[in-house]
Amino acid sequence: MINNLFIIFANNKVLVNSSGENAMKKSILSVLMVCGAVTADAAANSCTGELYGINSGRGHLGVVFSLDEQAQTAAIHSKAKFSSAAMAFDSTRNRLYYVSAPRALTYKLDPSALNLSDDELKDLPIKGEKYKYTKLAYVDMETNTHTEVARTSPMTRLAYDPNRDVIYGSKGSKFYVIYPDSGETQFVGNMTGYGNSSDILRGDMVVKNGEVYLVSATSIFSLDLSSLELSKKSEHGLTTVTGAALDQNGELLISREVINDQGNYNVTKLYKASIETGKTCALGTYPMRINDLALNTLKPVACYAQPTCSTGAESFVITSIDKERKATWQNYTMNAYLFDKPVAKLMSSANFGEGGIVNKTLSINHDFAAANSITEAAIDSYDTDIFFMGSFHDTDFTDAELAELYNWSKKSGNVTIIAADSDMPNEKVYAKWGYTVTRDGYVDGPNTQNPDGVNTQAQQAIFAGPFGGVTSFNQAGGARGYFSEMPAGTQVLAVNQDGLPTIVMDSETGDILLSDNGIVNSQNKEGNYTDGTTVSSMTERLFMNLINFASEIE
Repeated sequence: MINNLFIIFANNKVLVNSSGENAMKKSILSVLMVCGAVTADAAANSCTGELYGINSGRGHLGVVFSLDEQAQTAAIHSKAKFSSAAMAFDSTRNRLYYVSAPRALTYKLDPSALNLSDDELKDLPIKGEKYKYTKLAYVDMETNTHTEVARTSPMTRLAYDPNRDVIYGSKGSKFYVIYPDSGETQFVGNMTGYGNSSDILRGDMVVKNGEVYLVSATSIFSLDLSSLELSKKSEHGLTTVTGAALDQNGELLISREVINDQGNYNVTKLYKASIETGKTCALGTYPMRINDLALNTLKPVACYAQPTCSTGAESFVITSIDKERKATWQNYTMNAYLFDKPVAKLMSSANFGEGGIVNKTLSINHDFAAANSITEAAIDSYDTDIFFMGSFHDTDFTDAELAELYNWSKKSGNVTIIAADSDMPNEKVYAKWGYTVTRDGYVDGPNTQNPDGVNTQAQQAIFAGPFGGVTSFNQAGGARGYFSEMPAGTQVLAVNQDGLPTIVMDSETGDILLSDNGIVNSQNKEGNYTDGTTVSSMTERLFMNLINFASEIE
């Protein structure tokens, strides 16, 4: 660990000093000060700042895109040397720099029996064993010519500092400085000040008014370059963040992947975010994969004809089945007493609301107490985003209404959370989705996230989401179980001690299914709900992250 770290620039190099003995080696901000003025464009309705993006994938073809955040349009700019998750615009040289994504040379499994072409071998669903060197490249924005510069280190974030004429790069906690002309990369040190590694997953960096900001999957941090210490400014709650840039007005833009468990949906959502509050608003949806953003601050563009979106809270709607659907077994739906504590936390504005942990407001409806009352139209009449299907003993759900719910759920943006129970008489709900849940052979004890999917977007959102990390959770009551039958392509999100699935994501609908209602209700179990609205226990974190994740599924 480097103590008393100081960074200075001398002869265009970064010097790292851990002794602090030289009083001249002060923070980077005090050593270098560059005075200058931005020349205003003579045209009254002309601004500068065109937005660009690039895709990333192991061995994928790289494409640079241009985006118009006001018109919500996009275009292909040029073919890159390689795909990338780290891009920055150098306003001194009028270049977009980018760092190569991993490119496998050999794999952990031998694919020779498949007789694949060289192009097919570039992108296999197999972990790489050896990789090509990581490279730095740029595209000249005058000529659209792409040029490789030099070898560099793996990075997922990149930002250019015009005051110091260097590029900052990072991956995880590692922080680098790159010199644009030579491509020389220097490792400066590890950033500190965050809680755990999940706090700084994904994301990007931007430089605004001489300050460096790191945007992670959950939060926005400021970075002290003299100590490499991060200070959390706010939480944005977007989770699947890929890139960040400043718009023509200097406001923060964030790109987010659209989640789809069948693979990358090749759709990107763009948001404006407040650095100070974390509030976000949606600017648009774009039909391509964007893994980083950068703003060409030299390119003349039309000024915004009207203000872009406001960073007030988004909203979403949950609809659940009223407990009066059954005269008995009423405790396992959202307006029953086993959900009093979960719903109190959901409805707290400190959790979901303006200035809350997640800048979204929500409302909950309870309906469909009458038999055969569930229809697509009725669900849509509430503007429902999430339908919560609890557990009802000896269910009287008809095939027709379950078909209506299933068809509603298959539509984009609609999500059903099924939290019923194993081996219930006449169980029809799980069966409609193609699943069987059983308690036979279930071994009680802590459930954990699927170890084979720790870095997937869905598991990151649930087990390392904005309401805190979840290391384990428990089932409760007498119907604890696991999924014994599942459709092909099901994404397993959590397992019990024997590795049997207990939370899954359906590949056909994008719905989330739990093997036991006791996972999220307040029945007695270890790590159960606490009184009040604070989110602290494992069960609370799991439930709140799960709801937030469901609100983002497309």
